[in-house]
Amino acid sequence: MYKILFVIPGLKTGGTNSSLSALYSNIKKQYDITVFTLSNQRNAEYNFDEVVRYSPFIISAFHVNAIEEKWYKCLAVLVLKTIRTIIRRLLGYDILDYLYKRMTHIIEKKYTYDFVVAFEESYPTKFVLYFKNANKIAWIHCNYNKYCPLGVSEEDIYSQYKNIICVSEYTSRLFVSRYPRLNAKVSSIYNLIDTESILVKSRKPIDDDRFEIGKRSVIISAGRIDPVKRFSSIPKIAKELIDRGLCFQWYILGPIAVRDEYNRLEANIEKYSVDNYVHYLGNKINPYSYFVNSDLYVCTSESEACPMVFNEAMILNTPVVTTNFGSASEFIHNNKNGFVCDIDGLAKKIFWVLTNDEIYQGLQKELAESHSFNARVLNNINKLFS
Repeated sequence: MYKILFVIPGLKTGGTNSSLSALYSNIKKQYDITVFTLSNQRNAEYNFDEVVRYSPFIISAFHVNAIEEKWYKCLAVLVLKTIRTIIRRLLGYDILDYLYKRMTHIIEKKYTYDFVVAFEESYPTKFVLYFKNANKIAWIHCNYNKYCPLGVSEEDIYSQYKNIICVSEYTSRLFVSRYPRLNAKVSSIYNLIDTESILVKSRKPIDDDRFEIGKRSVIISAGRIDPVKRFSSIPKIAKELIDRGLCFQWYILGPIAVRDEYNRLEANIEKYSVDNYVHYLGNKINPYSYFVNSDLYVCTSESEACPMVFNEAMILNTPVVTTNFGSASEFIHNNKNGFVCDIDGLAKKIFWVLTNDEIYQGLQKELAESHSFNARVLNNINKLFS
């Protein structure tokens, strides 16, 4: 049985950890898995808790939000980060490099792994770089051009990896366009879905009295409150739906990542007078009981690397209407499991789907018959770890 070490930034809610949780559920019987987390902060539970190892505080301190720590840890974090900044400016040396090198040496001295996986861009990718293991894998969960600005190159980092995995064909093409010399190392593997866990969680009761079902059409959107998700555009779309005569409630789930975007969302709810229609419910550890009780999942994003939430919603027979970003058409096929359109056409498409029984029932029938996604993805994963 091959031994695999996955390195992640931390244990907070988010797509990367959700995808690792699903991956773990699907392959834990085939491989001996360990997860190493750079940050000790957490706000969510995942099913790989049993195999997690935490970094020491001296490393964790550089990867946490100081204000979320107790006062004495907050002070220590701020002091350490200040020292790091001073050393980098005066000497041009990053003490985090030294700490990474020491930690990877300690891990390799005690354990032997067949594969070491940096399961997210940024810090995990730089951390795994210090392993001597030849089977290093970089797993990119983002639109790389959004993460790494043009003019900045990480080719020297990624060239030291044996394999580079992107979570969609679209994101693979973007990465190769930046670093064409790495083309032979790059492949795409979609995120797996933990179908059984999603179905179990979907049967749990709703934990928020603000969520109403049965009276009006229910629209759901989920994700971190960030400009790239464009949740602040929802109130305007909702106003268009009201003007068209649709009776609905639109709920938004997710943590606040960018306060300015949240403020724009709240301001637009007031501007378009849709406070009785659009509701931000905050972050939900279990969104699936909301998904299964919704009529439609709507995505307003400008960009998504691998919108795993689409498959999660579709497992629960909730059709999807989404904006037309790069990878959207890889997951949503018009008139099959949902619809892809420009953001300016969302209101028209949402209204059409929710008021056309024949179209809506056809979508749900297709969803009920199309749950073979994981088998194809698992085949690619087994090829990778062989």
